[in-house]
Amino acid sequence: TCIILSSCLGARYHALLIPNCPGALTDLANNGYLARILQHFSNENKPICAVGHGVAALCCATNEDKSWVFQGYSLTGVGTVKQTSPKVRFSLCMGQCNLVW
Repeated sequence: TCIILSSCLGARYHALLIPNCPGALTDLANNGYLARILQHFSNENKPICAVGHGVAALCCATNEDKSWVFQGYSLTGVGTVKQTSPKVRFSLCMGQCNLVW
């Protein structure tokens, strides 16, 4: 079921999944409503899973003092090299990494 983030209460949910989606880069990375939800999940130690581009959505989560909610966490995301064609990857790597075909 789709819901509007402005009406979402983090207390109603046990876990949060932010999928791999291009919208995370533009629509969610600066979303104040998502920031509030992420703050709740962090404060309550509820699981948050952000996949691929979804990791960008975590950027909006700041505390009252403007520090990032996930400071000190270890995160991974989609790298530029994996998103490009093998020919472009070769030019990006310039012999410094192994190509994966």
